[in-house]
Amino acid sequence: LLSIECLQEAKRIMTPDGFLALSFTAVPESRREVVSVAKTLSAAFREVRAFEIEPGRVLSILFFAADRNLPWESIESPWLVESHRLGWSVAEIEAATVLRDDLNPAELFQIRKAERFREELLTGLGPSLLLE
Repeated sequence: LLSIECLQEAKRIMTPDGFLALSFTAVPESRREVVSVAKTLSAAFREVRAFEIEPGRVLSILFFAADRNLPWESIESPWLVESHRLGWSVAEIEAATVLRDDLNPAELFQIRKAERFREELLTGLGPSLLLE
């Protein structure tokens, strides 16, 4: 459901003063996937911002998208104010993919996360616990 077509449909039914909030998780090695999500949101909406919430082994990113300027200076949420705003280089954006219904590697994003969690589970608990 994370494609330009889906986002355009969401935008179509949004009110003019509405905005989209999207939570996305990824492993740190998946920066290109995160940039692809940002590029896809930017293809549908005029303004997109991304914040890394709780930096750590897994990236937890909160995207905001709208067709208007969002009032960032009036946001008083401490967890958002303390979060790290993400940005990307021109080269990263050019290398990223706009996710489409017919070209959407989102399943691969999930596979990478699952493999990373499995690796950490095996490292943390040891394979013997899983085999007994």
